[in-house]
Amino acid sequence: MTTLLLLPLGLSGCAHTPAVKQARGQVVQSPGEADTWIALGDAFRKSGARRRALEAYQHALVLSPDDPLIVERIAMVSQRDVRRLERKALKHPLNDELWGDVGDELLARGMREQALTYYLHALRIDPGDSEWNQKVLELSGPEGMLAVMEVTGTEMNDEALGDAADQYYELGELEQACELWARSAELDPGDSEWQNKLAAYCGLEVALGAEAMLAEELIAEAGLGGVIGVSEAPPAEQLGWAKLMAGDKEGALTAFEAALIRDPMDKEARRGVMLATDRTQVEVLTTLAERFESNDELWGDLGDALVNVGDLPGALDAYRKAQALDSDDTEWPRKVVVLASLLGEEGHEGRLFE
Repeated sequence: MTTLLLLPLGLSGCAHTPAVKQARGQVVQSPGEADTWIALGDAFRKSGARRRALEAYQHALVLSPDDPLIVERIAMVSQRDVRRLERKALKHPLNDELWGDVGDELLARGMREQALTYYLHALRIDPGDSEWNQKVLELSGPEGMLAVMEVTGTEMNDEALGDAADQYYELGELEQACELWARSAELDPGDSEWQNKLAAYCGLEVALGAEAMLAEELIAEAGLGGVIGVSEAPPAEQLGWAKLMAGDKEGALTAFEAALIRDPMDKEARRGVMLATDRTQVEVLTTLAERFESNDELWGDLGDALVNVGDLPGALDAYRKAQALDSDDTEWPRKVVVLASLLGEEGHEGRLFE
């Protein structure tokens, strides 16, 4: 990679001053040292080759991104171009594209903080421009985005809040991400994306807070008020049945999954998942048992379901897992003995009534 970086500078044929030649020699000897590239940039700058100087400083910045000296040098050689763009933008102060051009020029020179200032200005002029939104997010993260949203009055946009939440999540700031996803869900309760993320990453309590907001209304719309047990069911399960009756299988699945996160033994929620996904009881219980692997009751239910479909070896394995998790429960060893005897496993003959 270093050899390729040397090519445009070493073969350019311009600015053959003794200082430039000496600096080039130092770069060849130590191409991985930022100081040698800075020295080469200084030599080019003093010889009047500003573009070559800028290239050398940019290579130095790659090797030492946090060096303020390099940023200062870049600003020094690029000042004229930026000022020209600034003057052009000032002549048309409401043209966000011109302010964005200044930001692009600064970003190309590695001046991220300065570039961010101009992108923020462009975004204030046109809050709906996705280009400025994206660049602000890339340079400042979600905190800068939230500040801009407040200034521009776009705070109530659930998609913008969701984007900021995604950024927080990528940065490992889960608490802030969950707070913003919850706000997005409040602004647009019908958007399953926020519900899915709340349920997957933020725990049941947060997810149900948003889900329960629509439960009563949707149950009434779907005509479920007279269905026995629905009105007494947990909010997530209520919403699941309402959405299922309305034909929204994806929304129903999200709600039933939230109910099962709270209580994996909820048989009605399991039945809801089966109806929403066309999966069998064995498939649903297998997923649950693997997800909540320390729950012996789930492994036992899976064993019962496997017996019902004739898979006795699979059922025996499930009962044995349940027995290993709770050796005090007499139900599992009893079923293990019965199935082992039926399958003719050695050591279990004649032990049916122990």
